[in-house]
Amino acid sequence: MAWVVLVLAGLFEIVMALSLKLSNGFSNLWWTLSFAVTAVLSFGLLAYALKKPGSGHRVRRLDRRRRGRHGHPRHDRHGGTRCHPRG
Repeated sequence: MAWVVLVLAGLFEIVMALSLKLSNGFSNLWWTLSFAVTAVLSFGLLAYALKKPGSGHRVRRLDRRRRGRHGHPRHDRHGGTRCHPRG
């Protein structure tokens, strides 16, 4: 269920970005209101989805796997991301 809410929040993010573009610097009232409503919905749904036990744990696990066990970026033998540059 949390993943469905997360996808829905992503769709609201797209509408929010389009509304922001079409508001012309917040001079067009209807697009400005659309931006405000979709921003509140999007961030609210993101907060709700991350409070669910399934999604937040998986996101943290994926981030830990990407960054390595101790939170440092993994070393790459071919000059990729390194904690300490070669001196």
